[in-house]
Amino acid sequence: MNIWILNQHALPEGAAGGTRHAVLAKYLHRRGHSVTIFASDLRHTGGKAISGRTTVDGMQRESPGKRSVAWRFVEVGGYTSAFTRLLSMRRFRSRAIAASEGLPRPDVVIGSCVHPYAVDAGRRLARRHRVPFVYEIRDIWPASLVDVGALTRWNPIYWEFRKLELRAFRNAQGVIGVCPGMKGYATQHDLPAGRFLYAPNGIDPEVYSEPGPPRDSNPFIVSYLGSQGPVNGLMTLVEAARRLQERSVGDSLRIRLVGDGTERTRLQRQAAEWDLRNIEFHDSVAKSEVVTMCQESDAFVYCHRSMPVVARYGVSANKIFDYLAAARPVVFSCDSLNDPVRDAEAGLSVPAGDAGLLADAMEEISRLPLQERQRLGTNGRAYVLKHHNLELIAEQCESFLYEISDIYRCAKRRVA
Repeated sequence: MNIWILNQHALPEGAAGGTRHAVLAKYLHRRGHSVTIFASDLRHTGGKAISGRTTVDGMQRESPGKRSVAWRFVEVGGYTSAFTRLLSMRRFRSRAIAASEGLPRPDVVIGSCVHPYAVDAGRRLARRHRVPFVYEIRDIWPASLVDVGALTRWNPIYWEFRKLELRAFRNAQGVIGVCPGMKGYATQHDLPAGRFLYAPNGIDPEVYSEPGPPRDSNPFIVSYLGSQGPVNGLMTLVEAARRLQERSVGDSLRIRLVGDGTERTRLQRQAAEWDLRNIEFHDSVAKSEVVTMCQESDAFVYCHRSMPVVARYGVSANKIFDYLAAARPVVFSCDSLNDPVRDAEAGLSVPAGDAGLLADAMEEISRLPLQERQRLGTNGRAYVLKHHNLELIAEQCESFLYEISDIYRCAKRRVA
């Protein structure tokens, strides 16, 4: 098959950020398929340019090299506000469609949300080429934007996004969802039975080799690696650091935050105001460095703001699976339909937004015997290799795309 994937925020393998589609494409290519990914020429977090690209006819394309997956990087412009981000998203739709000119006809087109304009570009391209359209839901827009207060239901943009979402459901031959509750959401939108695939986020097993054993460390390092935005609820983690510093464990446990995002400056300012000596901030690092930093950690923490959409449909954050693959205990602070840490028996879970319980959980993990920490870490790694292995998920996607293509061809023959 010739597969097209549209995701403005897709990043190449090894980059710091969302490499889901790059890894899936790699394994799909090994299974004999051609894959082209349409993405922005800028990183979503921080608006940084992606390196290693050449400009051809105004479109960004990957420089010649050994990659087996084709990329179309389109120029969308940076953004510094909600309005300019909206313009960037709309620009991606029109320019991604333009970037497809001259390419061999696809057999299937996947439009991936976040955001709905990327999905709509996929829908339009599938209709143009008369091939199946698959709607991939990685975040439920606009509902999640309402949950974080970025939009209200009275805002015209809400209804623009909702219109695009409903159009995607009406026109999709199949739907892929990364969270377990998304099947029910698709069913609510009249998706026929058998047209949904649960394909969660996960890890590339080639990147995460067998980790080293846990260490007796002083200080005990608890790491958070990932985005530092409003939905991540990291002020709770800073507050937990303050409480730990006030206890006797203040010097023996250290919290390390690695990543970028719109909340980072506010988090650093608050940590400085409270004179916290047990928390440190690091810039985003490439995927290869993430693996190294994971091995240098003794445990991990995952935080998420309490949101109805997460409680109803679940969570599938890449960072959780990075943590589990590193074979270290995890503290999960999230009100979610699913709890991978609990399911894997790989750590402790506490309610979102409760700094006191989060501090207690991190302290408890730090005091566990080395053998118990190793058991929790081993459980987590076994779980992620079984349930969140992107090589295996690529095989599932392949089967699903074949099934959707067969259904589409049968429908066309009936109409004819």
